[in-house]
Amino acid sequence: MKNELRILFKQIRKDIKIQPELYAQQLKQIIQPESSISIYYPLVNELNILSILPYLSKNKILLPIMQKQTEPLLFSVYIQNKTELQLNKFKILEPVDKNYEIPQFCIVPLLCFDPQNKHRIGYGGGYYDRTIEDYRSKNYNTKFIGFGHELLKVNNIPYTDNDQQLDFIITDQQIYC
Repeated sequence: MKNELRILFKQIRKDIKIQPELYAQQLKQIIQPESSISIYYPLVNELNILSILPYLSKNKILLPIMQKQTEPLLFSVYIQNKTELQLNKFKILEPVDKNYEIPQFCIVPLLCFDPQNKHRIGYGGGYYDRTIEDYRSKNYNTKFIGFGHELLKVNNIPYTDNDQQLDFIITDQQIYC
């Protein structure tokens, strides 16, 4: 069922254009100015989170760095148009310099989400789920925020013990918490 949802919502998501100011308004209700926040570097057809960076000018921005498939993500400082980036094995841009930090907030990409249970379906690699589980086991206070759109909302996403709940999901219309 998850694979069918991935196929369906990849198709739906490719036609969604976001209004950055709407997401910024939602996000600013959750994050504090000057806090650190990890975003993701968008792939083709992912919601373009880079468009909200002008609204986060007082925040420290981090980008994820992939390790081995069984390891959680690491996060390094990112300054738009200044940080040198390289493609990883999945052709995702990540910082060359390893200025690691634990983000206070972490924005998580998604293909679809269940607003009631705060579960998401991603690409199936489990990188964010492993990271969320690792951070919670170490009692880090990082809050994980799904970055979606109302058109990506579904009820009762199937999940397993490995699938981690998000703390919040923001869309163009509201915050799910």
